Amino acid sequence: MSFLSSLALPGVYRDSLDSYLEVIESLNGEIADAEKKAARALEKSPEARLLSTIPGVGLITSLMITAEIGDVSRASPRTASCAPSRGWWPSTWQSGGTTRHGRITRQGSAWLRFALVEACRHAVGRPGPLADFYGRLAKRKGKSTAKVAAARKLGTYVYYMLRDSKDYGELICFLNGERG
Repeated sequence: MSFLSSLALPGVYRDSLDSYLEVIESLNGEIADAEKKAARALEKSPEARLLSTIPGVGLITSLMITAEIGDVSRASPRTASCAPSRGWWPSTWQSGGTTRHGRITRQGSAWLRFALVEACRHAVGRPGPLADFYGRLAKRKGKSTAKVAAARKLGTYVYYMLRDSKDYGELICFLNGERG
């Protein structure tokens, strides 16, 4: 911004640039206020703090996932109110002896799917069971399909993290059969 402020421009262009810089400054203030509110909300939510231990899940994403899932005690991994099942299963067509599977059904919260896929993009870049799963599936099915499948698996991890009040590291140790 200091570079733009220091430019020597003719009158009309200088006025336009100055007004744009004021807008940017105002928006930066609004963003800072929103981040402070989100940080306070994170401190008040033990569920969101647990989810923020997942690689790729930050402040906003953990709050978004927590808000979209709601009370995890009302759900099971396969009920309609839990992340893994709402819209993550492939559609199926059956006729006679033929069964075909298609794309995911996309029922349920689009915001939850978005948050999990974005978090998964970061989580598969770090060593762990999610990256291993993604790598194996990407070789067979392609990166896009593997990303959605890994996000669905991450949704299952989220459910168990919230149900058992375990952070991501504890859950991964449990999945690996380690005690600690």
